Amino acid sequence: MPTRTREARTVYATKQLNKQWRAGNLPILWRKCYPALFDEQDCTLALGPQRRNHFCEWFVAVHLFHTENVLSLVEKYPFEKKHPHKFEILQHIFDARAKDLQFIMDMRGGKKTGVQPPDLLVYRPDFSLVRFVEVKGPGDKVHERQDANHARIERRLCVPVETIRVKINSAESPLESPAA
Repeated sequence: MPTRTREARTVYATKQLNKQWRAGNLPILWRKCYPALFDEQDCTLALGPQRRNHFCEWFVAVHLFHTENVLSLVEKYPFEKKHPHKFEILQHIFDARAKDLQFIMDMRGGKKTGVQPPDLLVYRPDFSLVRFVEVKGPGDKVHERQDANHARIERRLCVPVETIRVKINSAESPLESPAA
């Protein structure tokens, strides 16, 4: 199965931010600062046993909020019972296309495709732009099944899937790239 050749964008987070995340400080702070991005259930997941897995997704959501003025659904957005508010937004985006909403619902837990939906559903507040973002942290890569699933999403939903890589550096600003 051929893989897509689209180049991934890279964003940089500081070691200090990552350290604050691991200490449990950032999820609570970001929840308070960005209520349009993160809810109480997100905080519970971010502070849970898989805490390390969520830093990059949250960081990218905040980065996109500031650089592109977009909102993101993070953490299990297709699960109606866990995130009723996020599910309402998902329904609103795909309401006129019930089959497309069902397509996303079928991806929950990777039951049909072997992979879950991309990490973020990114949208403008007026819904004039919608896209998915797969976030990859240090040492992580898009696997072949994920790539095939992303291509399937793009074909079926006509919604792009972008990959954003997060690299951790020691620069003062998370937007600065490391010295060459």
